[in-house]
Amino acid sequence: MQNVNIHDDFEEKDIRDFLGRQYQRTSMQALSGSVEWIENEIARLQKQLKSVREHLAVKELLKMQGWEAFDISDEVPYNPDTYFNFVGTEQEYEALIEKCQKPTPYGCVG
Repeated sequence: MQNVNIHDDFEEKDIRDFLGRQYQRTSMQALSGSVEWIENEIARLQKQLKSVREHLAVKELLKMQGWEAFDISDEVPYNPDTYFNFVGTEQEYEALIEKCQKPTPYGCVG
C-alpha cells in the first residue's frame, strides 16, 4: 500500500488525507514545548527587545551630545538601588578620576 492510498477504504478520504498531510507538516515545523512555554518565551523576548531598543536610544542620545557613559562604581559608594554611570566627555571623566585620587572614607564625593 502506498502512503497516498492509506485512507482509500475510509469515509471522508480527502479530509483525512488533508489533515494527515497538515499534521505531518505542522508537527515537523513545531518547536518542542507547550503553547504556554512558547507564549512565555515570546513575552520574555519582547521584554528583552524593548530593553535593547531603549538602550540603543540612550546610546544615540549620548552620541548626539558627544558624551559617553563611564563606570565609576570604584570611585563612589556603590548602592545597586541608586548607582548610575557618569555621563560626559572622556576629558571630563579623566578630570573626575583625577579628583578622586584623594578619596574620602565615603569614596569620591564632592
